[in-house]
Amino acid sequence: MKPAIYLYVLFLAGMFACQPSPQEAPPKEGQKPEESLEQMPFEVFLKRFNLDTGFQLSRIEFPLDIVSYQENENYEFEEVTQPLAKVEWEPTSLDYEEETSEQTNDAFTQSIAVRQDSAFVQFRGVNNGIYVDYVFAIKMGVWNLVVIKDYSM
Repeated sequence: MKPAIYLYVLFLAGMFACQPSPQEAPPKEGQKPEESLEQMPFEVFLKRFNLDTGFQLSRIEFPLDIVSYQENENYEFEEVTQPLAKVEWEPTSLDYEEETSEQTNDAFTQSIAVRQDSAFVQFRGVNNGIYVDYVFAIKMGVWNLVVIKDYSM
């Protein structure tokens, strides 16, 4: 009877030894190897998001909510959310150059706030009413754009 137990334990050990570890797991269908299970740092993600339009489209949660203020019939501003379909999206760059804060028209600044599972790319106008936030969140281990909040006046 002992040889049977020995063979059973040997069989189980072999099964677990042949299992790939989470770091070695093959990428899911449609994923490139470098984006499989390792979470990309937000700065690296944002650079690629700005440069690669195909990657950008794959990392937006559609329909994308666009939140803004609209004036109602009582001349009061109320927050409204409008969904944006994938076919309506135009490639966007969130790159920022310091000179934009000093330009004559539409000057703005950019700040980036990264938290554990979310990030905010914020654009603030310089005396012109620009007030836009791009909100990113980690979904299934990868960064995705989940909402744009445009409170510009």
